[in-house]
Amino acid sequence: MALQYKYIERPKDANVCIELLEKDIMPLLTEHWDKYGKDFYGRPFIFNIEAFANLWLVSGLVVVVAYDDDKAVGLFIGILFTPMMFNTRVLQVETCYGKSDEVERGIYNYIESIGSILGYDELWVSNDTNKDSDAKTGKTNIGKFEMTRYRRG
Repeated sequence: MALQYKYIERPKDANVCIELLEKDIMPLLTEHWDKYGKDFYGRPFIFNIEAFANLWLVSGLVVVVAYDDDKAVGLFIGILFTPMMFNTRVLQVETCYGKSDEVERGIYNYIESIGSILGYDELWVSNDTNKDSDAKTGKTNIGKFEMTRYRRG
């Protein structure tokens, strides 16, 4: 097992981007959804390619793929932004999935190691806990997210 982690910069060639999506990203996203997302969200997996492409093109998306030799075995997708109410640069985890715990730990270690290149101060990770809570009047509670903030460095 020769794990390598690769930060994928925004694409300059549409064909390379399409190949990466088809070969590496979509199979891992689908596997992640089948394993974790579909039961929690109760929704089918429908990839929003327009949102993904728009964020990637304006450098608001961080994509890291973990490879075991040439086979994609892990994926990290994060969104870079600055909150409106205070000054910090956030990398919010949208998806982190590895075929093993070792791969996921490696992804997070890699993200930390390139933190100064990515330029983020805090890593925000949502914990999909799906705890029960009182529904607001006229609204149906469909789940709850908790966010954990980590300061880089």
